[in-house]
Amino acid sequence: MRTGRLSAVMFVVMAVVGVTARAEEPIRDVRVWSDAEKKTHNPEAMAQLASVLADRDPKTSELMARNGVLNFPNQRGFHLVLGVLHERKGEIAEAYWEYSYEMLLEGPGSETGEIAAEYTAKLLDGKAGADRAEVMDTISALQKFANNDGKAAADTLTRVMAKRGERVPLLVYLAGAKDVAGDHPGAQATYRRALQLAPSLAPVWIELSQSLQRSGDQAGAKAALDQARKVDPKSWRFAAR
Repeated sequence: MRTGRLSAVMFVVMAVVGVTARAEEPIRDVRVWSDAEKKTHNPEAMAQLASVLADRDPKTSELMARNGVLNFPNQRGFHLVLGVLHERKGEIAEAYWEYSYEMLLEGPGSETGEIAAEYTAKLLDGKAGADRAEVMDTISALQKFANNDGKAAADTLTRVMAKRGERVPLLVYLAGAKDVAGDHPGAQATYRRALQLAPSLAPVWIELSQSLQRSGDQAGAKAALDQARKVDPKSWRFAAR
């Protein structure tokens, strides 16, 4: 697994700024912290320590990164660490999701964004040497999605999927783009197709639930959310809701 480069980058930064493990209080669960609690943690130190721990203590690394995403959403590195940990566990769609967030946060030209772009390219092809132009198309679609231009994002993702094939991460983003564009039935059908391929992916159940709620299907929304909790009751995304 490609964690060495990430850990090396973060470890060097830790040495430069003098960050040590004692700078962080023990983190025992995933939840939104109070303002007072946030002041006791250095988000940059947390991201760096989570990176170093990815190889040595992945459970603590994931706990730290999930809390970092919840409480310091603009800090670089947390999504990248989560992506590496998910990929290591074979959770490819989750890994793609986290790498994409890192690229959106920092841009593919930043240090962590460039690493995330490289890992994303390899996820899409399953090997090194993926076509970066198509990865950039995907990033472009995500940026349009983030800017609420759902139709343009859906068009780009459809084009990428025509080349790449039906892949869960692309289906999830395509569904989201359709939702943003107001095509709720199309979005829900696409989410359900993604869930046929990856039924244990809690975030997709959550997204489906939110889409159903927007279209007025409260019973369906509750059922989808219940399923999300069933497949991943400890998902940090529930703490964010």
